[in-house]
Amino acid sequence: RKAWVRVRAQARAQTRAWAWLGFAGGIVGLGLGLGTAADGGGGWGLGDHVPVATAGYESVPAAEGGGSPQQPGCGDLISDACQNRQHRGWLLRAVLAVLVTATVVAIPVILRERVEAAAAEHQAQYVLHHRQGPRDFLGHYHFYAGPDANGSLGFQNYVGEDAARSFGLVGAAGDGGDALDILPRWLAPDEASTEEFAAKPVSVRLEGKRRFDKGLFVFDVEHMPAGCGMWPAIWLTNEETWPDDGEIDVIEGVNTQSTAKTALHTTGNCSMETVLGSSMTGGWDVAEGVPDRKTGLPDPTKRDAKDCYVYAPKQWANQGCVAVDKGGDNFGAPLNKKGGGLFVLEWDPDGTAAPLAGPAGKARMPGGYLRSWAFVGREHAPHDLRRSLEAAGGGGHAAGPLVPDLWPKPYAYFRLDGAAGAAALRGGEAESTCASDHFKNMHLVVNIALCGAVAGEKFRVDCPAEYAKYHEEGADAREACEAYLADNRDALDEAYWRIRGFTVYQRSKSS
Repeated sequence: RKAWVRVRAQARAQTRAWAWLGFAGGIVGLGLGLGTAADGGGGWGLGDHVPVATAGYESVPAAEGGGSPQQPGCGDLISDACQNRQHRGWLLRAVLAVLVTATVVAIPVILRERVEAAAAEHQAQYVLHHRQGPRDFLGHYHFYAGPDANGSLGFQNYVGEDAARSFGLVGAAGDGGDALDILPRWLAPDEASTEEFAAKPVSVRLEGKRRFDKGLFVFDVEHMPAGCGMWPAIWLTNEETWPDDGEIDVIEGVNTQSTAKTALHTTGNCSMETVLGSSMTGGWDVAEGVPDRKTGLPDPTKRDAKDCYVYAPKQWANQGCVAVDKGGDNFGAPLNKKGGGLFVLEWDPDGTAAPLAGPAGKARMPGGYLRSWAFVGREHAPHDLRRSLEAAGGGGHAAGPLVPDLWPKPYAYFRLDGAAGAAALRGGEAESTCASDHFKNMHLVVNIALCGAVAGEKFRVDCPAEYAKYHEEGADAREACEAYLADNRDALDEAYWRIRGFTVYQRSKSS
């Protein structure tokens, strides 16, 4: 890290020096042109006058005190030849001034790029750890079979791998099988083995075989479930210890949501109150109308959802801390219409390579962090990321290092107190926010839930027309959501994941 900071400082110093040189070169070049115009083509340089035949012209008298007569210059002559030579000299000087200025000004740009590349080599880089392509994707996961958890209460039954393949819930898609489809569906009467399977759709929940404590995760999604009653998610968690080891929701949405969000859920003493707004382009979700614990009345106060504690007193139960992309139209139906995109999570618990100030003035804080990006369409992703994914998808190693610090600013930033943060705390340079060990030993989960505790409870707000039609007196919004899906089975037509692959990177061992 010290080497990275030193190289970065050298880059800035050299860039400033060349910038001043470029400015000086521009002034000199401008002076050349102005000097030419002022002396009428005389002076020094490409426009200097040379001896010419003086027949028919008067010599300039010698200066007082004697001396020979002066050779006349073009400034003293009125012939067309001299006037043309004046113009040519002025033009050549102007061209020279432009070339000198452009060359000197271009040097800092070229130098900056080269030093940035050198800085990347000194910085801890991300290298390919493994890729989950469409053909081997399912081999990285276990299939969970059974009802949804009590905390989710989804309107679906998850089935095992054999049943999922038999019912057509998973399978190759796209040209040449370059993507994988995962979907829920209603079973026909002759397919349902029990009344429970006939009453609810069957769906898929994949739970990863690998455990992670950090990394750079890239999710290449062509299509995601969208529409009223949908609750798809791609996330990391540890169900056995939840919420002690935390939960990171990278891609999660309900109903008609059209904006990407990243949410953290964990135990107490994990707040994002000290995160600088300049650390990210997004904002925070809002907690509003939360019932007061004493009176039971809704509290109309709007509060940013910055407390990651699942039972935070001023937020909805299990709302967590939620960062929201302000860009919009990068999730759900709008994302599908645009052909999907790349969702990236960087999880660095100790801030391995993070200086206190990032490039281009991007604010950074001591310690670890979690950051999220959403790139609609591969063409809008950083060049090094596109190139690396193409290489990894072709079965080769990642082409070149990935350095997210050189990417556009993330839409989500969550601060963690890692090793560097602890040092800052001891030095009184920062306030405690959230210890890094709130999030550890987690695996990836991919699932499609329906209605349930989130999409169902928000059904009234997100899908008012459908709610008005299917709501019955005395029933809650979740029951109206379930009635809607039962009566509109074609609503599941858009309820599928189409995944081009997941790619995981880790810091290089040499860093």
